[in-house]
Amino acid sequence: MQQVRGGVGGSGAAEPVIPPYVKHSLTPLGDELVEHLLPLFRWILDHAADIVG
Repeated sequence: MQQVRGGVGGSGAAEPVIPPYVKHSLTPLGDELVEHLLPLFRWILDHAADIVG
């Protein structure tokens, strides 16, 4: 798999099995992005009732 522009994407390795299986992994930049997004996702979950109204 090719990396997404900016290096945030990841890579994957196809396994020769049925059904097809691909192991995916993020780049270091993608891992860093996840560290920043998780607190935002937690905040959204904590405030979902107020957001939806």
